[in-house]
Amino acid sequence: MSNDPKIVNDPKQMTADQLLSANIDDLTNEQLDRRAAIVRARKEEMDLQDIKERLDERSNKRNTKSQEFFSRGRELVRTKKNQEQVQAACRHQKGGRGNEPGGFLRGNDANHSLIKHTLPTNELWIRCSRCGKTWRPKYREEFPVGAAGDAEFSKAKEEYNWAVQANTDNSPSGSITFQWSSDDNNVTARKFVRDVMKDVNLK
Repeated sequence: MSNDPKIVNDPKQMTADQLLSANIDDLTNEQLDRRAAIVRARKEEMDLQDIKERLDERSNKRNTKSQEFFSRGRELVRTKKNQEQVQAACRHQKGGRGNEPGGFLRGNDANHSLIKHTLPTNELWIRCSRCGKTWRPKYREEFPVGAAGDAEFSKAKEEYNWAVQANTDNSPSGSITFQWSSDDNNVTARKFVRDVMKDVNLK
């Protein structure tokens, strides 16, 4: 046995650091067993710490992505609100200059700055070439049930009819190349087209 004062014969009296730093040839079987147990315990601890760090990293990434999505969502809402304000201020008429009040968005020409496009489904969509607002056919099923939904539908239909009838010297575009049909008086066919086109705007 070594005369090193750091080595204690009683394995229970030796600290973990003493066992790990001792020369393996100076340790008894009992000390070697305890040393092996310490090594296993520390390895498990390190593995657990590694797992914890990886979980923390994933959690941080999720939080970062969540914050990014939230920020993008707010930006989209802000952009949509700004767009709606621009469209509300636009007269959809030709004439006028610049972006100042009474300018580009406040056209004063008798003709409207509208592009009327007939889709292959034989539906007429209209877009203002100045503010980008798009009018498309409205159907009662798209609105909530009840008096409030009736009012929303009537207002939307009135706006669409205005756009259809608004005078413009722009040439309409589009042609009928196909039509969806169904045996229930085209109710299912129209619903299919609306579902496909519900998030579409003319660009």
